[in-house]
Amino acid sequence: MTGCVVALDVGGTTIKGAVVDHDAAVLSRRRRPTPPRDTAPDEVLAAILAMVDELAAAAPAGAGVRAVGLAVTGIVDERRGIAVHSQNVGWRDVPVRSLVEQATGLPVGFGHDVRAGALAEWRLGAGRGLQDLVFVPALHGGGAVGRLGRRHRPGAARHRRRERRRDRPCRRGPRGAVRLRRARLRRGRRLRRRRGPPLRGHDRTAGR
Repeated sequence: MTGCVVALDVGGTTIKGAVVDHDAAVLSRRRRPTPPRDTAPDEVLAAILAMVDELAAAAPAGAGVRAVGLAVTGIVDERRGIAVHSQNVGWRDVPVRSLVEQATGLPVGFGHDVRAGALAEWRLGAGRGLQDLVFVPALHGGGAVGRLGRRHRPGAARHRRRERRRDRPCRRGPRGAVRLRRARLRRGRRLRRRRGPPLRGHDRTAGR
């Protein structure tokens, strides 16, 4: 065995982690609650580091941990390794990648949770072998979409997140809300004209 990676998904309610080998086989899994977002940002970082240590200890004998993969929620700057605004965990402008690298002494791959999930499904999961993929995960407190295609480059999946706050009126006012709705409908019609009729059925979708 040549080595393995500790992979973590830091969500608003749960931190999920696994030890993964070179062939993407999961060797061990762990999960723990995410500290409440009203705690200090350092509490979440401490929980991440504790999870890394726990997973590294659970790695099979002879499988040294070579790197850490870290996916986080919110708005992230993947190039600089910064959590710009991760509301669910109380982070704002936190240099997560460099902090984890300094604490563990390991290289850290850092990215957005939806983009990471979309890329994993495209390369290893249900989307393997397809030219295009739309990834729609079920998320706590909102929705998101990741899209990958032939021109994909690392970190380039598009994502859209929507917070569901039905208790608040639209800031644009009634007329502004109607205009926004009409604009979205027009955009949808343009996309349908450009892409053609939708595919029906799993067989036709997978065979595209």
